[in-house]
Amino acid sequence: SRLGAGSFGKVQKARSKSSGQLYVLKTIAKQIAGQEKIKQQIERETEVQQKLEHSNILKLVKHFADEANAYLLLEYCVKGELYQMLRARAGRRFEDH
Repeated sequence: SRLGAGSFGKVQKARSKSSGQLYVLKTIAKQIAGQEKIKQQIERETEVQQKLEHSNILKLVKHFADEANAYLLLEYCVKGELYQMLRARAGRRFEDH
């Protein structure tokens, strides 16, 4: 099911056929990604995501491409985006842990 869309493409839930595990799949149209600035931004996002290991940041599971699209497969966050949580908690602070 679709989770969102942006200027780079779309974001949807994906489920592994073998394990049943839920993931987030970012699909980026190569015609958009072909623009040099956007291509560099996607490469940078992929590089950074592969190196990050933090409980509050979705982990990049894998990335791949076909003729039409580039794909980023990320962990699925049950509670949704941090941005949406912050908007819902307007004026309130998160607890420090």
